[in-house]
Amino acid sequence: MLQIKSIEFRKVRVTRVHNPIGTVSQPVSKKEPLQILKVEEMVEIVELCQKDKLLEDQRKIIVEIRIKLDEKQKELEELRQSLDTQHLAVDRLEAEKQQLQQRLLEADEKLEKSLSRWCRRWCRAT
Repeated sequence: MLQIKSIEFRKVRVTRVHNPIGTVSQPVSKKEPLQILKVEEMVEIVELCQKDKLLEDQRKIIVEIRIKLDEKQKELEELRQSLDTQHLAVDRLEAEKQQLQQRLLEADEKLEKSLSRWCRRWCRAT
C-alpha cells in the first residue's frame, strides 16, 4: 500500500468510469476539463487499479487452473477406460483359465480311466 508523506494537489484530466468494484476516476483525453484531485484520491485510484490488476491476474490463474484441471480430467477418463479394458481382459483370461482347467480335469479323468482299463487288461493278460 502507498504511504503519503505530504499532501499535494495535482491537475489531471479525469472522467467517471464504472468499474465492477465502484466508480473510479481515470485519466482520459485532453478535451476533458481539468480537475484537481487530492493525493488521497489519487492514492485511492492507484490502489483500486492495483486491486483491479490483482483480480485480473487471479482470473488468469483461475483460467490456467481450469485448463489444467480439464487436461487432468481427460487423462483420468483415459486411465479409467484403460482400466476398464484391462478388467475385461482379465475377466476373459480368467474365463479361459477356467475352461482350460475344466478341460485338463476332463483329460486327467479320461487318462485315469484309460490307464485303469489298460492296467486291467494287462493284469488279465499276465
